[in-house]
Amino acid sequence: MTMFADDVHEVLSSRSHLDRLEAEAITIIREVVAGCESPVLLFSGGKDSAVLLWLALKAFRPARVPFPVMHVDTGHNFPEVIEYRDALVLEHGLDLVVASVQKSIDDGRIADPGPTGSRNRQQAVTLLDAIKEHKFDAAFGGARRDEEKARRLILQSIIDNLVLLKKREHIRRKLSLGQANRRGGKERDRRSGWSRLVSIG
Repeated sequence: MTMFADDVHEVLSSRSHLDRLEAEAITIIREVVAGCESPVLLFSGGKDSAVLLWLALKAFRPARVPFPVMHVDTGHNFPEVIEYRDALVLEHGLDLVVASVQKSIDDGRIADPGPTGSRNRQQAVTLLDAIKEHKFDAAFGGARRDEEKARRLILQSIIDNLVLLKKREHIRRKLSLGQANRRGGKERDRRSGWSRLVSIG
């Protein structure tokens, strides 16, 4: 059945605001997957990441989600959060990557805030290290427009660092490509010089 512009407009206008937001989010997820080689979905077990995971499941149903889910484990999670995460992974056949804040502390990457200190700020370093280690080139993260200011600042810091990481990777690729071109040019010069010698002889 072919739908004309008026029909499409009627369908869209009949949808609720929430339906339209959901459709837009699903479209964005699909477009990112189509345009990136190695995306990842960040999952903390909270309501924002739970909604994001549900959108990803809807975007590719009945197929499996075609990218892994990454949990940055602070080591301070309630046991129920880990149980919930593992149950979702098992139920939907997800690939799970766990990045450990404790390991970052043990490796000297970040300072230990102590038994009563919050590890929320330390997550950024662990997250960025994991993205670099696994060579992820896009990360889905859930956040609300009315997010509390301190959490917004942490999120913005992560985004800024991701952008910087991507820029550095882009520069490295351009430099290595330029070096390869130069090597190729020298090889061509050497071969053409040899060809001239052969032709003269």
